[in-house]
Amino acid sequence: MAYTMAYVSKDAIFYLATNKNIRKVQNIMLNPRVAYTVDEDDPDWFDMQALQMEGRAAISADEKELCEVGEIMAAKFPITINYLPTRISL
Repeated sequence: MAYTMAYVSKDAIFYLATNKNIRKVQNIMLNPRVAYTVDEDDPDWFDMQALQMEGRAAISADEKELCEVGEIMAAKFPITINYLPTRISL
């Protein structure tokens, strides 16, 4: 199943914001192997560029990491303030 998610990145790690009570979190906990696509929205779909990647996802419990990522996400996507950052390592 594919889901659209807000993300930020730091080094080779992508952080995704999601509600902790949603099925995708349950899916990650059952199977951390993920595939995802990062794209740049373009009104002309024929000019859109995207990159598909694979990695392992983890739900972070590290308070320092969560605070740092939360600040980055809130700056980029203010709506994500109440969401749980998820870490994907390449």
